[in-house]
Amino acid sequence: MKLLRRVISYVEVGCESEEIMSVMEAARVLGMTNQVVVSLVDRGRLTELVDTEAPNPRRGRRYLLRAEVEELAERQRLAIRLAPPIVAE
Repeated sequence: MKLLRRVISYVEVGCESEEIMSVMEAARVLGMTNQVVVSLVDRGRLTELVDTEAPNPRRGRRYLLRAEVEELAERQRLAIRLAPPIVAE
């Protein structure tokens, strides 16, 4: 049986609105579905910020760091440009 461990920490952070984006915005920037973006958060590839003062923090109040999303998008674009062309046989 494999033991899965997830470290969760809560830190109070102050972010300007320009520094964060919603999961939906991130999905558009990355060309992915919301579910794929959430799985990136679950796997630790993106940092999630939760508005703890929201009536239901798990619904619609999840934010991501814009810099991380933009960096991931740039890495994806670079990977696509560097990928070898597909040659039909």
